[in-house]
Amino acid sequence: MIRLSKTSKLNTIRGFAISNKSCTFATELCKLYCYAKKGNFRYEHVRTVHEENYQETLKDSFVEDMIKQLSKNERFFRIHVKGDFYSLEYFNKWVQIAERVPYITFMAYTRNIHVLQLNRPKNLKILITIDDASKHTLKGNFRKAIIGPSKLKKLDHALVFTHNGQQTFLCNSDNCIECLHCWESETNVMLPQKYSKYDKEV
Repeated sequence: MIRLSKTSKLNTIRGFAISNKSCTFATELCKLYCYAKKGNFRYEHVRTVHEENYQETLKDSFVEDMIKQLSKNERFFRIHVKGDFYSLEYFNKWVQIAERVPYITFMAYTRNIHVLQLNRPKNLKILITIDDASKHTLKGNFRKAIIGPSKLKKLDHALVFTHNGQQTFLCNSDNCIECLHCWESETNVMLPQKYSKYDKEV
């Protein structure tokens, strides 16, 4: 059975979390300072739920099962409070869900750059996460499309980029429902708090 969740930062926005085994594109920095290793994520029963959710994503019935969990009053949804798009097949399941539920805006951060090559509905917002350990893997035209004309030389913080945005929005919010920038805007997002420990150490 699929189980959804809320966090203090998301407030009333519900989310879906799965096992860390889905993070097949995680960088070394991502693994080292993963926020999903802290707080309630550490508890055994929470990890069990996330593993069970991961197993649900493997089922052919996942699209229908997830749609049944969504409310008609829901307007925003966070995909992967923990976890990532581990395959294009799995990503396409979320495409189907978003197409079937057009009144909800879905949003997910991902390190799987390949999902940008796939068609998706407008209500499925995907933001690519880049850090100092991943910038060297972005090459050629794709790097130019993501980084933009600013020619950033050093990415000390975790940066989240949309595919089209060129300007960067600095996130200082601790309450997503009061901001909604990641769901509604087309600009890049910088999350300096995500790697604050890394910044202090370097």
